[in-house]
Amino acid sequence: MEAAKKEGKLVLMTHPGTDYQGLVRVFQERYPGIRVEHTGARPSDFSPKLITEQKNGQYLWDVMTASTSNKVNVLTPTGAFQDIRPFMIRSDVKDDSKWQGGFEWYAQDVSKQTLSLVSAADVVGGVFVNRDVIPKSEFSTVEDLLNPKWKGKIVIDDPSVPAHGSLALTGILKAKGEDFLRRFFAEQQPVVQDTVRITTEWIATGRYPLAVGVDTNTLDELQKNGVGKNVERHVGPLYVNTRGVSVFKNAPNPNAAKVWVNWFLSQEGQTAWVNSFTDSNSRRTDVPVKHPAFVADYNKLETYTSPNTERDGTLLRTVFAIYRETRR
Repeated sequence: MEAAKKEGKLVLMTHPGTDYQGLVRVFQERYPGIRVEHTGARPSDFSPKLITEQKNGQYLWDVMTASTSNKVNVLTPTGAFQDIRPFMIRSDVKDDSKWQGGFEWYAQDVSKQTLSLVSAADVVGGVFVNRDVIPKSEFSTVEDLLNPKWKGKIVIDDPSVPAHGSLALTGILKAKGEDFLRRFFAEQQPVVQDTVRITTEWIATGRYPLAVGVDTNTLDELQKNGVGKNVERHVGPLYVNTRGVSVFKNAPNPNAAKVWVNWFLSQEGQTAWVNSFTDSNSRRTDVPVKHPAFVADYNKLETYTSPNTERDGTLLRTVFAIYRETRR
């Protein structure tokens, strides 16, 4: 803490949204001597910038707390992170009994690089349906995605990058196979949108009554304001969305990074996480479940796709390949 105060700041990257802002606010109140420079951005937009900076010898960022898909598939191959294990020092943080599945669950094979400590594993994905436009009698299972009547009426978050759309499609791919996904792209001609907030607004307003790859936090905001109240979530196969914390290579404020990592993984930090989010729970066993709809069955994790980890990276790459193939 004393060394972190001398550094004076923490340079933090997360996804955008009020949930991460709430998490940062709790940390800032807890540690006023460490000024947080917080940037919220889609990892697919942030990664090219980070990679270019590091290639030019600029190491400007300390910590990334976000979903692990982009970390595994884009940033890790460039050597963007350092081993996180030396940054985890609190005994209560490293206590196996405090974590579902044990403490050391990394998104990457630790023999290659200790990439990201997975702190949350939530079941999400599927198809979102605006019930103001489409009744249950017309769309109730993922098979209905291929009904010709929905051609041109489906919006999907950009499936060419590891983000909401492609991750959701891994669950569909595992359940229905490659031919189903090829038919979906070729026959239904979904509208591809590279800004997930717009994708979410379009399903909420009914401009497109079906969507794959929706930002649930944006949807929550819209529904609180009376927009898209009858959007049904998660119809069809789901996937495990793993989120966690990583430390960038040559972090300029290593002690502040260490404070963040240990606070974030503590009971206090994980409670702040759960209280800030509307769609995520902690793996910590001493943090109450607040969002039961998203709880994964830790005894049957192998039954879900886990595209945010190295284990199911092949599925994600298959989604990319099929999308490119059918868009020629």
